[in-house]
Amino acid sequence: RNLMRVGSMHSLQGDIVDLYYNAPGPGRNVPGPQRMPVFTSPSTSERSKRLWNWLADGLQGWCHIQLPPVHPEDIVATWNDTREGSQAPVRFYNLSSPAVLKKPLFVVQPPWGHISQDDTSGMAAAHKVACAAYHLQALQCFANRCHPCLHGAEFATVLEDDVTFVPGSSPGSAATFPQLISDAARQAHANFNVNKLHLAVQHLSASARGQKNDCVDLTSRTAQHIRLLSGARLLRCPKFTDSHAYVIEHSHAVRVVAAADSLLKHDGNGLGRCTNPWNRYGCADDPGLFGTFFKQCDKPLANSSSSCVGAVLASPHPSIMWSLLHNNSAKYKFHGVSIAKYRKDAGGQARTHSNRKQRDRYEAIDRLLAMLHTKAPARRARHAV
Repeated sequence: RNLMRVGSMHSLQGDIVDLYYNAPGPGRNVPGPQRMPVFTSPSTSERSKRLWNWLADGLQGWCHIQLPPVHPEDIVATWNDTREGSQAPVRFYNLSSPAVLKKPLFVVQPPWGHISQDDTSGMAAAHKVACAAYHLQALQCFANRCHPCLHGAEFATVLEDDVTFVPGSSPGSAATFPQLISDAARQAHANFNVNKLHLAVQHLSASARGQKNDCVDLTSRTAQHIRLLSGARLLRCPKFTDSHAYVIEHSHAVRVVAAADSLLKHDGNGLGRCTNPWNRYGCADDPGLFGTFFKQCDKPLANSSSSCVGAVLASPHPSIMWSLLHNNSAKYKFHGVSIAKYRKDAGGQARTHSNRKQRDRYEAIDRLLAMLHTKAPARRARHAV
């Protein structure tokens, strides 16, 4: 059952507790002060097996919360240009919710992020929207402590299903990894106020937008003399594209959920109402829709603790900037059907389009992009004049 079916976490408690006590894999999933809560939501059976292969080695250190998968065909996007004009926001809804077309998952107002420059990522890619929905429900669950693993927990780990532990490259061992990241998160928070510790960083380039992207090793270049287990390094990096796994501190998860609630309450108009809790120096924008969604809030002040304070947990090897590898060799697969086949109209009736070719984009996004591409030449002509 989908965690995002209803607005209140209380009505989901029974579903989640049942799932918790029947979590797949060997051993008993018993919460305790030494166990790191970990969220997963495998999108395919292949990815589930691959993820569990290394998580099982750390069974005594994890408290596992496996959320129901969110597939692209579970979500519908709307852009009501007929009723609201070409500057209408894009709204995403959960088709499995009884409140479908009443309470959106995300609302994105014009200029709709960077979709006119990049039509392959963020809300332009249906599977990335589903990924963002998973991240949001994991953070909602943690913020509301909706699961026994989360009672009293200061930190929780959120994993996408394409990350893996690599012996010899990742710090420590798969068996000790839960303890390692728990220790690292506590030290980073106590000494540097880090509330989001990135584990599976990629595209950490030498420069970003013309500026050097030198990472500072906080374990060796500060007076605090931070010592992490197994020689892991704590880095502060200005810019990287994403992280498919992270450890987040509870009060920050609460801030993220509060900002999301404010944006939804005001139809994506967050200026003066919320502070961006996600996009900041040293923090990944990933998932891409989060970057676009939360930029509708006010920018955080330079020294504010009300937003993301990020760091990277890296391998002891100087050339390896991650602790978990983003391994996307098993490409994302749709749930055996096309998105179009499961679209519904406003009355909840299914529209059958089984003959359409499966595509990783919602029809509303196609129409929005067509409008933007049509208007772009006209804008360039006006500028030329």
